[in-house]
Amino acid sequence: MRLTNILILMLLFFSCKKDDVDANSIVLIPDEFFERNLIKYDSDKQINGQILYKDIKDIDTLKFINAGECPKTLSGIEHFTNLKYLQVYSVVMPTLDLSHNTSLRYVDCSGAYIAVAGGMYRVLKTLNLGDNKEIETLITDYTYLKNFPISQYPTIKKTSCIACL
Repeated sequence: MRLTNILILMLLFFSCKKDDVDANSIVLIPDEFFERNLIKYDSDKQINGQILYKDIKDIDTLKFINAGECPKTLSGIEHFTNLKYLQVYSVVMPTLDLSHNTSLRYVDCSGAYIAVAGGMYRVLKTLNLGDNKEIETLITDYTYLKNFPISQYPTIKKTSCIACL
């Protein structure tokens, strides 16, 4: 009887996924502009630096394309495990870590060229795509990305790096 109980406990332990996340887990979103973009998904509809995992787990597209409200960090984006499409102006973000977003197929993390202001706004120096086997499009226009190891991502079919330094 005791051996049977031990075997059942072992079976239960090893059959659980280690990356299962409780739907009611709190995901910290410290950047106000990032969180403002998520408000339509947020069940509490408050800008308070957090969102429930259940509110973001199925999001597959994020766009931050208003140059006046660019996030300084996308800290918390690692919990968006179903994210396939990301477009973000990286005009104030020096680092972008997407290593946990392995479902991404499209990434546009360009800086910006604003003719009226008379210049380029480029800050992004580090991009981490981790072990992404899905990525097909990578756009990094107006960034400081110099030596991005594109050969590590054979699934990429389209790239753009206009005015990269």
